[in-house]
Amino acid sequence: MRFELREREKRILEKIRNKKIVCYGVLASYITMNQILDLDDSVEFLVDRDCSKWGQYYYGKEVKSPDEISKLDKGSYIIIVFVRTFEPVYHFLDNIGLKHKVQYIHISELLGLRYELVRFANTANMLLHFLDTVPKEMKDVVPKKEHGKIGIVTSIEAFGIAVDFPYSIALFLILKWKGYHVQLIMDNLRWTADTDLYEGCHEDLQHISDQIAKKLKEIVSPTDILYLDGYGNRTLTKDDEQECEKIAKYSAQWQKWHGCLEHIRVTPLERLEVQFAEAFKRNMGYVEGFFEKNDYDTINASTGLHKRAGVISYVAKKKGIRVSSQDGDGWNSNLMLESSGPASHGNDIVRTIKENWVHGKKEVEILKRASKIAEKRFMLVDIGHKISNLEQYQREVRLKGHQNVTLQSAQKEMTQKYDVVIPLNMPYDAAALGLETIFNNKENWLIETLDFVINILEKSVLLREHPALRILLSESYSRSDLASQKPHILDPYKTNPLLYYANFDEDINLYQYIEQCKVVLPWSSTVGMEAAIMQKNVIVHTDTFYGDSTFVLKACSREEYFSFIRQCIEQDKWLVPDKKTAHQDALKYFYFGMNRLLNTKLTLYGTDLECQEHQWMGMSFEALLNERGVEEIVQIVAENIPSVYLTAQQ
Repeated sequence: MRFELREREKRILEKIRNKKIVCYGVLASYITMNQILDLDDSVEFLVDRDCSKWGQYYYGKEVKSPDEISKLDKGSYIIIVFVRTFEPVYHFLDNIGLKHKVQYIHISELLGLRYELVRFANTANMLLHFLDTVPKEMKDVVPKKEHGKIGIVTSIEAFGIAVDFPYSIALFLILKWKGYHVQLIMDNLRWTADTDLYEGCHEDLQHISDQIAKKLKEIVSPTDILYLDGYGNRTLTKDDEQECEKIAKYSAQWQKWHGCLEHIRVTPLERLEVQFAEAFKRNMGYVEGFFEKNDYDTINASTGLHKRAGVISYVAKKKGIRVSSQDGDGWNSNLMLESSGPASHGNDIVRTIKENWVHGKKEVEILKRASKIAEKRFMLVDIGHKISNLEQYQREVRLKGHQNVTLQSAQKEMTQKYDVVIPLNMPYDAAALGLETIFNNKENWLIETLDFVINILEKSVLLREHPALRILLSESYSRSDLASQKPHILDPYKTNPLLYYANFDEDINLYQYIEQCKVVLPWSSTVGMEAAIMQKNVIVHTDTFYGDSTFVLKACSREEYFSFIRQCIEQDKWLVPDKKTAHQDALKYFYFGMNRLLNTKLTLYGTDLECQEHQWMGMSFEALLNERGVEEIVQIVAENIPSVYLTAQQ
């Protein structure tokens, strides 16, 4: 059984071939499109905003005014947009009543569609080849491990968007082979694939899912595979609906930033939020129904945060079920895991320290290592600032390790000191998403904090964008710095010398400014731990993982937050109760934060970041069982051992 691309592709292209086509924009890419998709016979005419071209013929097709589009029968035509400055065109087409991805699409969507289909087919075939290596004895394995009932959630939609579908299936088979009581929970619900990639994506992916499920039922007992939508729908409470809207909000923000397809970039954020919320509310009732009828001690849902994983995790936690999760960084043969909670939120760091997993000589050794890593990071000035793209950064990390690569610039003589330093996370970084704050959202926090420090206290502020944006913005990510996305936050201070806004590509070394400041105000940035190592006051207002540690001041209200800021500036000393304990805890949190990636080939992503070159899918099942890091994955997911405890040992 192998997937043939042409059949998959044909079903999508038929939707276009059955329509008459009008091409918007007279460009050479028209020829490229026809070489790839062969749609010339269906093209009725071209349109262009340049009136000098009207009435002329290009490539045998007449060029007309865009106004001619409004005269067409909407049900019979589809508009293919060629121009690169597509946003004004999209607004024009929206205003005359056409629907994006139904009555008009962009040329890159067609070409991107073909790319996605190639990716789906290639990865599905690799997964089928891997499944052929699973021992026939798998079906006869009887659970014998006494660690409770485990559910591994997998979704074919994640196959196209987050790529955890093959990983989750492999994890299920490994746990079953090792004797754990485990079931595979197949999620066939329609979430956001049609919005994120292209109309009809879910249908295409479901075809692949059905074939993979058929193969799996030859390997394991059919009772080992359950379906998330198989137990009916349930009515949601008001709290459930509000949670769906919350998850939709930050999922849409993340997708808007991360999405590399034009249709995501031009879709208004508010529209994405509404579409996501509708899907989440529609599906949460099925998730509720599933967990009413099926009991688990623990489940695994990749990321545990975004989109479907956020919804499933929310319902599972309501039922008292532990949710483990994993996230990417697979291009370096690394995996980020969490035994409980979102993979990026660091709950295992807190558990490892507060439950005293590391003590005695090991604790002393970790404190020494942490001090060396911190000192090296504070002094690393000759490499990181020269990195200009993601490929260079990945190469440096592979050669030197994540903890030994910094993006700070070289130290140089300072001409200005600042009372307050505010280090921003990368916008929509998973570590910063979904956190509760006393300010309701990040925008309110910045507006109110800048107003208090600058206008009321009349003190100076350095507001620093995350320097990693310099790398990401050179790739396919949308521009997302504060000056571009939220200029109204900065505008009131354009001529005020008390605020300095350092953009992501500015040549500064933040550690120098922290050494001279009186207080650091992070959202959830790791700079909060580094500042504490430097014995600087750190005030937090979110439930970031280090928020309840001994080395920060945790504010429970706006009034307390601003009171802490005033105290830090006026007293100008480290205001923690026990300086020695606080410093040691800061070092431990920092150390585990720097060493939280498990080295293994069993990752979510392929070596090319697109799930097409998974090293582990080229192995046999037996070889994968013996692969580095696999036993640690099992212990984290099945036995609730904190991930960073195991990564530190590794």
